[in-house]
Amino acid sequence: MKRLVRDLRRVEPANLSVLPALRCAVGVLIPLLVGTAVGRPGEGVTATIGALMVGFASYQGVYGTRFAAMAVTAAGAAISTFVGATAGAYAWLVVPLTGVWAFAAGLMASIGPAATVVGLQWTIALVAFTNYPMSPLNALGQASLVLAGGLLQIVFVVGVWPLRTNRPEREALAGVYRVLAEYAEGVPRDESPLPDADTFDGAVWTLIDTNPWGRERSRLRLYALLDEAERIRIELVAVAPTRRVLAADGQEEQVARIDGLLAAAARTCRSIAAALVSPQPRRWAAVAAPAVLETAGGPPEGELPPDAADRVGILRGHLREAARLAAGPEKGGAGDRPGESGGRYAQRPVLPVHDTLLTLRANLNVRSEMFRHAVRLAVVLVVASLLYRVLPIERGYWVGLTALLVLRTDYGTTMVRGIARILGTAVGVVLATLIAAELRPGPYALVVLVAVFAFAALVVFRANYTLFAVFVTGYIVFLLAVNGLPSGDTSVERLIDTAIGGVLALIAYAVWPTWEGASTAGKLAALLDAQARYGRAVLSAYAEPCPRDADALHSALVRARLARSNAQASVERMLGEPGKGRYQPERAIGFVGATRRYAQAVLTLHAHVLQCDDLPLPEVCPFAERLEKVLGGLAGALRAGRAGAVVPALGDAHATLRQALGDATVTRRAIVYETGQMAEAVRTMRRLLATRDP
Repeated sequence: MKRLVRDLRRVEPANLSVLPALRCAVGVLIPLLVGTAVGRPGEGVTATIGALMVGFASYQGVYGTRFAAMAVTAAGAAISTFVGATAGAYAWLVVPLTGVWAFAAGLMASIGPAATVVGLQWTIALVAFTNYPMSPLNALGQASLVLAGGLLQIVFVVGVWPLRTNRPEREALAGVYRVLAEYAEGVPRDESPLPDADTFDGAVWTLIDTNPWGRERSRLRLYALLDEAERIRIELVAVAPTRRVLAADGQEEQVARIDGLLAAAARTCRSIAAALVSPQPRRWAAVAAPAVLETAGGPPEGELPPDAADRVGILRGHLREAARLAAGPEKGGAGDRPGESGGRYAQRPVLPVHDTLLTLRANLNVRSEMFRHAVRLAVVLVVASLLYRVLPIERGYWVGLTALLVLRTDYGTTMVRGIARILGTAVGVVLATLIAAELRPGPYALVVLVAVFAFAALVVFRANYTLFAVFVTGYIVFLLAVNGLPSGDTSVERLIDTAIGGVLALIAYAVWPTWEGASTAGKLAALLDAQARYGRAVLSAYAEPCPRDADALHSALVRARLARSNAQASVERMLGEPGKGRYQPERAIGFVGATRRYAQAVLTLHAHVLQCDDLPLPEVCPFAERLEKVLGGLAGALRAGRAGAVVPALGDAHATLRQALGDATVTRRAIVYETGQMAEAVRTMRRLLATRDP
């Protein structure tokens, strides 16, 4: 209950969208205003519905994916409108059609958030227009109006893109450099977790989905900046153990020099972040460039051991290049020509249609969470359709629409949305009633009220669902008033239907829940598999002569990072679920913490292997093979649910590696230290798995 109250009250300022909401509100206002002016308010209402649906879809993706989401929403909503209005007179046909559309919407959630929104808009259009049966010709006219409103909204959204100077891309990159600054500041205090992987992944996808009207030189500069951020991340993680080794040897002066570089690196990264989002990037870049060379008493390379000096020198080089790129591309500079930098991002597809079809096909399985969610959604919508046709409920299609919007794949979101929708609708009804009673608005005042409430709903769309429900209720009440329905009657009807739909959704989830805890162990096992492959790839590279396959190592890193993000998200959702008998929260949290320590050690070794000259070192191969075997055994035990399983240890293999490598160089000592951290993380996992469920 505490979590529920917190979620209902929490407003996330970073998710408030004023300018996009204003643009979409104009797209909603124009068709309604034109329809009212020419004496055809009903047609204006229909076009406005299409405009608002596309407005919600415009919050998904960045450029190419956003346009695709809007276009598919507009086309699908028009088709759904035609089907719903044509079939509306035949209850025997409407009910199964509603189930099919709801099942498709639930299954589309497996593709991602954008597809989820698109599927919901299609189903909303179908359910809403089944309440207004028409001849095929009239239904075609209504569908054309929905499509026209959607296309108008697309024009308003896409029309500003040529005027934008890669703002979303620069903001995403700025977030990456701020994360790097926070990490560099925390290393001397030994309190820095790994730089946030989600921030890096978000920046990658934002740059892939870049502005089609942006300048090629600017695009390549952004790719180069992301490349440099990845390299700085690896080098910062590698400097941390070097500092620990020097601190353990009592080399205080050398440690102070590294701390000076880390402080300068933090200042540099913050200045680069400021340059990326500032209208005067050169001024901030001018601050960043000298900061790279700042140290506590002079250049740090001079009195450091050779390996550590090389590591620090490489880090300074990447910081210097990033500061140069932040000022803007210069003729002949790195990243000015295609293929020189950022190629691994520039060549990735934005809309992997084949992968999307494979995902849908894979989820057409009764063991899939998304399949069960789709079936549950379809059943609830069928029940709602039958309910409002049997009971004397005015505009009872709101029952189904509420259930559609409330039901989600996880327990926590469904509970919060259900209660938030009911509370928000109640407040919205009261607010709309008071406004209607006090103002007694005429036709044009109603149009303005529709636009104002649509704007407010879009502003808080991603910030607070309760407030969104408040404003979208007012929007619907006044929109129907434009079409001639009394606002007081529609307010009460909407409140009753929303309460019924919300309760119906909550009952459905209680009767047939899909608990995240049931799949958490499998996602943790997938994380261990990905980390095992990444660790094996990095350690095997130490046994190879130069050159080493940097792209293959980066691909393994990205896959491991994605698996860790998925596992962490699964654990967080599981923690919001009640009841016992599911996967143990303490064990899940322990596994996530252990894999984080493991990942930090592997990332450090990753950085060393790309620049190390003290190679090849075939001594690491036995440890790498044993590591992969042990992690594979842990993953298998997790999938099988074998609490108390006995998995081979890694400590003896690490002792053999330590003896074989010795401590002749900083690099060898770093390898021994980081593999020791990996062995300790694996020991923690074994201990967690060996503990039987209470």
